[in-house]
Amino acid sequence: MHLSKRNGIYYLWWKDEAGKRRKVSTRSTSKPEALQFLREFNEKESERRRALKPITLPAFQDAFLAYSRSVHTTKTVGANKTALRMLTRILGANVAMHTITVADCERFLAKMTLDASAWTARKYRLALGAMFERAKTWGHIFDNPWRKVAKPRPPEVLPAFFTREEFKTLRAHIGDRDFCDLVTVAALTGLRSGELRAMEWDWIDFGRRMLTVKNTAQFNTKSKRVRLVALCDAAMAILISRRERTTTQLVFTWHGRAFTENRICYAFPKAVEKAGLSPRLHFHSLRHTFASWLVQDGVSLYQVARLLGHSSTAVTEIYAHLVPQDMHTVLAPLHLEN
Repeated sequence: MHLSKRNGIYYLWWKDEAGKRRKVSTRSTSKPEALQFLREFNEKESERRRALKPITLPAFQDAFLAYSRSVHTTKTVGANKTALRMLTRILGANVAMHTITVADCERFLAKMTLDASAWTARKYRLALGAMFERAKTWGHIFDNPWRKVAKPRPPEVLPAFFTREEFKTLRAHIGDRDFCDLVTVAALTGLRSGELRAMEWDWIDFGRRMLTVKNTAQFNTKSKRVRLVALCDAAMAILISRRERTTTQLVFTWHGRAFTENRICYAFPKAVEKAGLSPRLHFHSLRHTFASWLVQDGVSLYQVARLLGHSSTAVTEIYAHLVPQDMHTVLAPLHLEN
């Protein structure tokens, strides 16, 4: 550490744990006062460093994943594990968490963007930012470098969805009734794969024609919040039919056994291929289909956002291109006086 004077004010210079030179103003023109500032700063910095609990990336991965398994879904745990593994591969297994800099984070994101995509880099940025915040809480790092890194901006891609005719064709090429029921209700409710697979009969109020997406011992919703989903006539018909011929607690089963993510990931592309449809259409496209059909039928983006469980309409605006006629209607009163 050392002092320097600029424009009559003393500044304290030092190197942080990553070796980067930093400065702070003493806000004083008096050298004795500046020296007192230096002594107090040095004491605080020494105390802060003594409180640090250094940990390597692999050691933190083990500790964090143990914590993650107790509070996150299996999918989130897997995503966290992948992000930490990729970061370790780029920065090295012996690097200490508190020495990772903003430049290291930017280098990692640049490589992920080049090797994979901006979408992948953005996903890693969000996951690692949250994990390093936990490391800060645990005392392993002083600051979270990811909070100072800009989020990668991937190009906007319009969501792929089934037209009504394409969906009819798809259903005709799904031979298994259990799977066809699952696919159809997905398109009629906008529910995610995990929500459908975890759905139990006590989620459904047949009298009110409402479904409550709940957290259970085996399943947590994406937002960790309970939400209500209205059921249309076609969805109700399928659910009533399944209730009459199903004895399991789960609503959707495949020949009496629980649907797995792997089975859906295998069976759905096969059905799409068999129907001669675009390979861009995947199971999550059914959620986009639900939203797209509603928007095309004149339902407001605000109402669609509520049905999908979006926290705001900002996410739902990706469907705005499907309402050009509504936009022209809004502009109808706009004209020049003769």
